[in-house]
Amino acid sequence: MLFVCGIAVLALLLFVALPSYQLASATLSLSRALDGAQSVTVTEFVQYFDTSGRDLERRDRLLSTISPSAEQVREFQRAIGGVITVGSPLSHKRCFDPHHRVDVVRGDGSSVRLDICFQCDNFQLGDGAIETMPRPWLQRLPKFFSSIGLPVRSREEYAKLNPNNT
Repeated sequence: MLFVCGIAVLALLLFVALPSYQLASATLSLSRALDGAQSVTVTEFVQYFDTSGRDLERRDRLLSTISPSAEQVREFQRAIGGVITVGSPLSHKRCFDPHHRVDVVRGDGSSVRLDICFQCDNFQLGDGAIETMPRPWLQRLPKFFSSIGLPVRSREEYAKLNPNNT
């Protein structure tokens, strides 16, 4: 019986507590940055390597950049909302080839960046660790980006837009 209780507690920690902590932490950081932000920019891009110089240099080809309205920023805040989720923190797929970014310049002039890869369902907040997107984000963020004209495309579509493949 004690063994079963231990397994249940471990499962609760791994599949509810840890994903919920990740969601709450990221949501809180982003929401604080968005409250009173000087500017918010949402970008769809393709990363590629510039081979014109001696060293390979990673660059972004911007596909579209939007400065969302105040209502669209509130819509984004609703899309990243939530504190309780269920997920599997051990199921990382690690392609992490992000194509969507949200840049926020806070009221004090500092900035925060959110990079999102919908192919592997991971995100990175600033220079932090790459984390699995919480389920509420997976359900809401593609709709948000599409609603502002930055659709979530397939890997093949992004490959065609990559300057190294043209």
